[in-house]
Amino acid sequence: MKTEKYSAGLPCWVGLGTHDAAVTAEFYGDLLGWDCPEGPPEHGGFRTCLLKGVPVAGMGATRGSAPSGWRTYVSVTNIDKTIDKVSGAGGSVLLPRTDVASAGRLAVVADTMGAPLGLWQAGDFHGAGIISEPGAYTWSELVTDDADESAAFYGAVFGWKMTSPSPQDSLRRAEWQLGGRSIAGLLPRPPAMPPEMRPYWDVYFAVADTDATVTKAAKSGATVLLAATNVAHGRFAVFADPAGHFFSVIKPAHTRGS
Repeated sequence: MKTEKYSAGLPCWVGLGTHDAAVTAEFYGDLLGWDCPEGPPEHGGFRTCLLKGVPVAGMGATRGSAPSGWRTYVSVTNIDKTIDKVSGAGGSVLLPRTDVASAGRLAVVADTMGAPLGLWQAGDFHGAGIISEPGAYTWSELVTDDADESAAFYGAVFGWKMTSPSPQDSLRRAEWQLGGRSIAGLLPRPPAMPPEMRPYWDVYFAVADTDATVTKAAKSGATVLLAATNVAHGRFAVFADPAGHFFSVIKPAHTRGS
């Protein structure tokens, strides 16, 4: 679905910090149907990835102390006040507030367990123009070591509420809600996750056929970390792209709005 603006506290954009944007742009372009032309030198070659001519994701060199990988950005009305809330709740700043011409302002922060998250204060640009369609961003999920600590942090910063996990879910997934609406997920560290991996925000892209995407991604050099699996929200799979960045895809059981 197309969207034009995002309310404060909603995930609005995803960006990939990478050491080889050309290679990753080719991979995602082929897998998800994106066009990711190289940006101008004055913007560090930052690539805006287009689906049907509409911006759906960004891709560029890793900056500051933020690690490489996919990043979820949350819409905020005042980025400086939000950064203060992050610090007050025990988080840290990985990339200080940065003005992106007239498009807006961004920063990258980390929660109390080190999971990076982007902040976006919109100027002329509000975020992804298409969500929850095949090839577009659809969902983010925090993989955490302590659900209660995460609930305290994100509640203090964004006013998010965490639901109770379903008794039928052995992995004890929960959801983040804002204004009574589910906006993102939470997954306690699963047993298969290597102990050296730090908590992180996983990014999901919608696809028309999860199984076909798994086959295509593997042929294109991705590592399949979790084969196509059915969950309550649809059929999903988890990968590391050819550069080692984690991401997931899902054929949603239903469409999520913005």
